[in-house]
Amino acid sequence: MKQRRNKIFIWIFGLLWLTALSSCSGVQRPAPVRNLSSDSTTRSVPVVSEEVKERERQRVLEQQRIVKQQEQLAAQRAAEERAQWLAKQKQLAKEEQLAKEMRLAKEKQLAEEKRLAKEKQEKATAAKRYRVKKSDSLYSIAFHFKMDFKTLARINKIRSPYVIHPGQYLSLKANSNNNNVAITERNTPKSTGPQTKPTANKNTRATKKSSAANIAKFDTRRKVKDWSWPVSSKSKKRYVKSQESEQGIDIIGRIGDPVVAAAAGVVVYSGTGLVGYDNLIIIKHSQSFLSAYANNTQRLVSENTVVRAGQKIATMGKNSTGKVQLHFEIRFEGKTVNPLKYIR
Repeated sequence: MKQRRNKIFIWIFGLLWLTALSSCSGVQRPAPVRNLSSDSTTRSVPVVSEEVKERERQRVLEQQRIVKQQEQLAAQRAAEERAQWLAKQKQLAKEEQLAKEMRLAKEKQLAEEKRLAKEKQEKATAAKRYRVKKSDSLYSIAFHFKMDFKTLARINKIRSPYVIHPGQYLSLKANSNNNNVAITERNTPKSTGPQTKPTANKNTRATKKSSAANIAKFDTRRKVKDWSWPVSSKSKKRYVKSQESEQGIDIIGRIGDPVVAAAAGVVVYSGTGLVGYDNLIIIKHSQSFLSAYANNTQRLVSENTVVRAGQKIATMGKNSTGKVQLHFEIRFEGKTVNPLKYIR
């Protein structure tokens, strides 16, 4: 221990001596050479690690930004493609709907053409002849087809009192081939056995004689001087000649209002056999003039009854649409005329 202490004192003394010696001589000792390589390596290692980390972080962030941008672009492209697909589907649906509408319109047009052709054929057939029904009279048939009853009777060579029978066919147009012969065939099956003629009973003969007597009492050759309103109410619709459904006038009233004859004449039809004319009464006033009263609740006169002007013949009812009104027409030689020019 003592020796070690002596060595320390000697080393310190030697150091102090050398220091004093160097200061006295003026000679500067060179600075000790530092190991820069080792020092710089030791001190720069942490700095390089931070830069690498920052660069790596920036690289990761850039990659994430690129990936996010790519995802956004992909989503945008997907949205655009979906929008295009939806637009295409919408266009296809629109084209399909248009094609369907065109197909339906074409089918409707074809159906309408078929219906019109069938109706035209039926009209053409009906325009040539008509099969008499049970409730028909020559006047009602002429009224329905807007013909003069005298023309219809002349075409079919039917004489007064113009008796026709159910099942009989009447020509509606003059035919030069058959020389205007009335068609009296019926839709009954042909029989090979003997045929018997129907026998008229006494009541039928009596009725025909009575009817002929009533008609004979009334002179249809006279002129119609005065026409009166068929109902007390004068609230009416205007006369429209161009519309078939509006020919004549509709006079508004109340259920049960009395309907009277517009002029004196003989009832030539009283029934419900004409479509569009509910409970119709037709009165013959002369060889040229007829008057018609439709939409009645009750008919109070029968065919071949002679009536005077103002006589109650029916009670007012409703038309097909439920309106309470009397449909009134005046026919001159089978053609509809404006009643307002005659009645007052």
